[in-house]
Amino acid sequence: MPNAHLLARILLLLLASVMVQPGAALADPARVSGDRQRLLAADGQPWFLVAVNYEGPFDRAWQMWEDGQFDEARIDQDFARAATAGVQAIRIFVQPALQKDLAKDQWQKLDTVVALAEKRNLQLIVSLHDDGDPNVAAAAQMAGKIAARLRGRRGVLAYDVKNEPRFGDLALGRYETPPALQKADVIAAYGERLPRAEVAAYRQSDDGKATVPSRLTDDQAWVYVNVLRLYREFLAEGAAWAAAKGGGASTVDFARESAQWKPFLDAYDATLRAWLTPQVEALRKADPTRPVTVDHVDAVLASLPANSLLDYQTFHRYSTTTAASIRATLALVRSLRSSQPNSPFVLGEFGIATETVDPARAGLVEAATYLGLLAENAAGGVKWMLNDMPEGYNMRERTLGMFDREAKPKPVVGAMNALAWYTRRSGASVGKLTVADDGPAGLRYAYVADDAVALGGTASSGGPVRLIAESPVQALVTWTEPVELRVWVGGKARLTLGPTMLPDGAALQLRPQDSALPGAIQRLPDKSLQLDLPGAGWYLLPTGATPRPVEYDIPNGRFFTQTNGQPAGTSSRGFRVTNDDGVRFWDAFNAYGGTDVLGYPVTRRFSLDGFTVQAFQKAVLQWRPDQGNVAWLLNTFDALHDAGKDDWLETYRQTPRPADTAPDAGLAWEQVMARHIAFLDKVPAALRSRYLAEPEWLARFGLPVSTAEYPDSVVVRGQRATLQLWKEDRPWAVKGQITVSNGGDLAKEAGLWPWLASTPENAPK
Repeated sequence: MPNAHLLARILLLLLASVMVQPGAALADPARVSGDRQRLLAADGQPWFLVAVNYEGPFDRAWQMWEDGQFDEARIDQDFARAATAGVQAIRIFVQPALQKDLAKDQWQKLDTVVALAEKRNLQLIVSLHDDGDPNVAAAAQMAGKIAARLRGRRGVLAYDVKNEPRFGDLALGRYETPPALQKADVIAAYGERLPRAEVAAYRQSDDGKATVPSRLTDDQAWVYVNVLRLYREFLAEGAAWAAAKGGGASTVDFARESAQWKPFLDAYDATLRAWLTPQVEALRKADPTRPVTVDHVDAVLASLPANSLLDYQTFHRYSTTTAASIRATLALVRSLRSSQPNSPFVLGEFGIATETVDPARAGLVEAATYLGLLAENAAGGVKWMLNDMPEGYNMRERTLGMFDREAKPKPVVGAMNALAWYTRRSGASVGKLTVADDGPAGLRYAYVADDAVALGGTASSGGPVRLIAESPVQALVTWTEPVELRVWVGGKARLTLGPTMLPDGAALQLRPQDSALPGAIQRLPDKSLQLDLPGAGWYLLPTGATPRPVEYDIPNGRFFTQTNGQPAGTSSRGFRVTNDDGVRFWDAFNAYGGTDVLGYPVTRRFSLDGFTVQAFQKAVLQWRPDQGNVAWLLNTFDALHDAGKDDWLETYRQTPRPADTAPDAGLAWEQVMARHIAFLDKVPAALRSRYLAEPEWLARFGLPVSTAEYPDSVVVRGQRATLQLWKEDRPWAVKGQITVSNGGDLAKEAGLWPWLASTPENAPK
């Protein structure tokens, strides 16, 4: 337990601390990391999203929800195939046929699909507004209705307000109050492009009939045609400016620099805000625990400030097969990310049709795009799409699937699977991608990180790895685990590994995994390794290193693997607790009672509110140089409240909101303590006794801040922990048992910590 000096410091800190204030707004939903750079998996671990779009089984794309076409068995087969391919999430669409069902409260189809995703440990991105209804209030009502139904479902990752909104969707929307683009102010600022007197005649022309909806009055049509023509002028000027600039410049960059178009863009932004606000508010009210996005395709629209209403940003972009096109896509990603730097970015649609491009070449482009997103610290990519489609249907998109019409995987499937495996297990920072055109192969790429190299093409090299193949192929070499090198190849290839990658004393063993064919390995005169791999699959190269225990001493501290998210002993990743750099967390960890009191570490060190902190399962240490270089326990549940996580806590962890702290104002410390201890009078005596019987309960749990009774438990929420008395048997507790929450774990799962801090480190070398 803490020594007297530490306890005195803790009590002083509690006296000086500011209690949480009532009525704090919901800052962000639970499934975005604390630094707002990554989305979180179901277990709270940050992930790089390897996802796919889904429009239905092979033979009924865009028809999957229709009566007579909905086929649970085929959808389940597709989801199983996706999960086997390493896909983590699937984007689905609320198409008109489904929306008609939901309007009549017929939920069976949607409930079934969510259950199928949960069965396969997949999560769904639900794209809500796919029917083109311009009524914003009606769209918001339907969005809220769907979110209320899906609230708390494990199989739901996020809500997408609409697929690819465009200028016309906003300018022609039906609002309770007309927004800026539906008023004449913009026309007054720039002048008429279509005189009011010519509107009636224009509407009778072929162009007018195609442009202006019949429901508009002539006055409304005059405004719409003028703002539309202004937007086209802006886009033309922006395109010319970007072309003259070169070097990856875009219309988004032009929008930032052009003073002339600022009034127009301000009106566009105000209209986007008017369009988004009721829909986002409806979703947040119905399900505040899930992030909200919009799948943009208009780069200017995606860059407007009103997108700050969203929890993460999504954009669609289809590259060609050239290296320049991939670089342009990644340049646009950087530009869009700079518009919302405090928001995760996902490339929501991309892909190459294999009708006219060899699947191996297409796979190079798609894999390079994923790796480029990783290199840009984006949150992931959502390939278009899972399945190819029948002949004659939507010819442009019918060969963009991961799987062909006979359910056979294309080369990109192996690359996606390998990438998903690597990103879920690596504790390294993001690497760097280079791409280049490569004659008949089309493309070559190299992605180099601290613990991996990914290569593609017929001849490619990066870091200590070189690839040679007769036809385009992809490979991944990773050394995240000290005891082995792991190699994946998508086809026949020769890999050369640098001389330092496998020690001289290590036995030269190349073990094929799964369906991989036996390969050959030899040491070359320069000590490098040559691997001749006859076909696709994973291979293991043991390094000869001794397997390490689940925890062990390191300089200035200890390394723990118990909380790395993998079955015990299967991964050497973990978290170190040290006294490095004068921050003596290892000393504090032991002074507080080690794992018995704090649990195992669940984060690396990171900065929070200007202080160095490290989270453990049960509590969080905060280094306080301003208090004489000591480590305090953080008021974790206060921090969760401040970050807007109360809805998530109540929905998923039966944790009540904190009570109003206004009555504490002006009270002496003894009176504050007495008022909060009185909360315990509302709970069973056993629960009250357990809270106060804890040695140094104030240091361990903090002040009680609220209580609540749920169907199966009675709960006390403290500043640093919650205690739950269970009224019924549960897998983790028997009736009458009192359990103490793991506050550090909960905060990690809720997304309070930065993504890299929450990612287990690779084992020390």
